[in-house]
Order: sequence, then structure tokens, then C-alpha cells
Amino acid sequence: MENTIPIQGSQKRVGESRNLKLLISSVLVLILISVIAFFAWQFISEDQDSISSSANGLEENQTEANRIIEQLSVIYLIDEGYNPTVARIENVDELKASNPNFYDRASNGDYLILYQSEAIIFRDSTLQIVEIAPILRNE
Repeated sequence: MENTIPIQGSQKRVGESRNLKLLISSVLVLILISVIAFFAWQFISEDQDSISSSANGLEENQTEANRIIEQLSVIYLIDEGYNPTVARIENVDELKASNPNFYDRASNGDYLILYQSEAIIFRDSTLQIVEIAPILRNE
């Protein structure tokens, strides 16, 4: 019988060792899942902020474009049924290099307004049309 007592004790230790390993493994898996969940949440939150920021930027751009079209319509008869493309000129030197005749009198901060049949450079600070040119299409 003396031989069986140590065996039972070592079986207890093996069982406790297995339980301890199982507990440690479970805790590590739980920590790993928590870390993955945290980073996934961070990534999704950043995407939502980016989408929200982009949406706000688009709204601001549309508001600015509407303001420019409204100012232009005070001094120039425009097509009300067509929404033109409006872009602010930020590097006039580059544009002058590509089309010196059209952009000759343009300045940084002016607006390029593109309709179906014409392009207009408009300076909102002085409410002046700087240049108008037809848009020629090759058909």
C-alpha cells in the first residue's frame, strides 16, 4: 500500500498541473481575443472618423461651390439647369504652363467653373470674371 499512496499523489500533481496549464492557456487566449478586439475597434473607429471627416469636407466643398455659383450668377447669365464643376485654383503657375492663354490673368484663389460649353475663371474677392473660353469637344 505504501506504493499506491505516492502514485495517487503524483496523479494529483499531474491533474493539478493540467488544470493550471488549462487555466493559463484560457487566460492567454482571453487576453489575445481582448487585444484583437481592441485593435479592431480602434481601426473601425478611425474609419468612421475618416468617413465623417470626408462627408463634412464634401459638404463644405458643396457649400463653397454653391456660394461661388450664386456670386457668378449676379454678374453673368448662367444655365440654371446644369450643375457646373467648381475648383479653386491653387497652383496657377502650373496651370499657366499647361495653357498660358487661358490662365494668363488668373491668380491663386480664383475659381475655375466648368460648364458643358464654357470654362470661366472667376475672382470672388472682386466679383470679376477673369476669363471665359469655349470648351471644344472632338466628336
